Amino acid sequence: MSYSKRPETIVLKNEFYPRGLTEYQIWNHYQLNKSKILEQNKNRNMMMFLILKNGKFIVKRNVGELIKLTPSNYDTIISGRSISLHGLMNKVEDMAIIDIDSDNFLKNKQATKEIFELFYNKNSLVKDCKIRYTGKTGFHIACELTKKMNIDVIRMTFQKLIKASNIADKYTIKSKRTSEKVNIDLYRNAFNVGFISLNALSIIGLKCMEVPYDKIYSFSKKEARI
Repeated sequence: MSYSKRPETIVLKNEFYPRGLTEYQIWNHYQLNKSKILEQNKNRNMMMFLILKNGKFIVKRNVGELIKLTPSNYDTIISGRSISLHGLMNKVEDMAIIDIDSDNFLKNKQATKEIFELFYNKNSLVKDCKIRYTGKTGFHIACELTKKMNIDVIRMTFQKLIKASNIADKYTIKSKRTSEKVNIDLYRNAFNVGFISLNALSIIGLKCMEVPYDKIYSFSKKEARI
């Protein structure tokens, strides 16, 4: 299933890929990032967005059994139609994902900067955190925790910390956006809920990538093309 019989087939066209993104380009991207994706998703179930011939998407959580990528099955599961890969949260984690979510790219940048400053090396819970562009308009802040915790406790703890700050007065903190305000979504931190994997592609073909804190304002979506 991995390497396409028609690798030059265009599966996606948009402003970032005006000439089209091919099956070969997608397949090659995932081959180049194979070791990184395997390492990040070790012992983690996955879900996969597949792009069909009509341009629509389907979500797969199993290929006979739950998807768990390994060195031996990676090349069988990942193909030129595997447009996006998402890891699923376990019941116990030593990481958290803060999802900065709105349709306004510039507002998302500002909110990301403020949330990052709130958590970066400033409390006993968070060991480190990184900013990730998610491949569309939003950002994730991936926080490495100082200890393993129940995923529901992680979500509630982060919610409490954000609500205790002045950030709660500027943005909503809900499971889904309900207004034009930037929403700080903590509900990626729930059992079996997915988040885009670092180095994976979004459904518009841009890659999820780390963005340095001091580059957040100058970052352009075009930097995430493959």
